[in-house]
Amino acid sequence: MGTLIEKHMIVNVWESDWENKPTEKKIDKYIKKIKEEYRNLFGKFHSVTNGYLFYFVAWDGSKEGWDVQQEAKEIRENFVKFVKEISLNSTILFIKENVYEENEPDYNIWEIDKREWTDEHDANDEGGEQDE
Repeated sequence: MGTLIEKHMIVNVWESDWENKPTEKKIDKYIKKIKEEYRNLFGKFHSVTNGYLFYFVAWDGSKEGWDVQQEAKEIRENFVKFVKEISLNSTILFIKENVYEENEPDYNIWEIDKREWTDEHDANDEGGEQDE
């Protein structure tokens, strides 16, 4: 058995142009270009008011080191880079749960700075909020 590290991400984006929704359109177009088997990991939600968008990116389901895990990691990192390029009003929340062979979950919630997010934050396994 290998190590499973569930990696989920929430991307919170504020849409300043509520009527035309240019940011939402750009993000949706970007997601449509992702390989089909990974596209279903993305979900979109709207706030009740004030033009907030929430994109949930689910875990790929693979074990650490598998090709699928490596490709999903690259997709997540590229998605975050893209969102940072098109929206200054975004927050990236990264949530992970480590599940080991002993089946003893280790829960950590991370708030990652939108300008510095990468999967490399996984190496800091102390949990909690990460400083710049």
